[in-house]
Amino acid sequence: MTRLDREKIAGDIVRKVGARRANEGGVAPKPPNPKPLGVEGVDATKNGKFRSRISFSDALSGKFTRLTLGTFGDLEEAYYAYQVAHISIWGALSYFKKELILT
Repeated sequence: MTRLDREKIAGDIVRKVGARRANEGGVAPKPPNPKPLGVEGVDATKNGKFRSRISFSDALSGKFTRLTLGTFGDLEEAYYAYQVAHISIWGALSYFKKELILT
């Protein structure tokens, strides 16, 4: 995946998450149990592509949201989209390192 691919995915995800960002004042999320593909937030579709999704609860309204981030042809791209969304939603509480993901 090239730097331009990463920048495009990051821009798309930040726009999609937008105002749905959760409040950072909560408890840091724990990583879920390992998924069949070995990464969280990504599952395989019937047509052989990879779907990236993230779920969170808005701290102010308490509303549960499941957001589909997109469908990708590559597992790495789908997981990258999940990581960017996680950082966008949880900010400083995200267990992904910003400097490692966005460079």
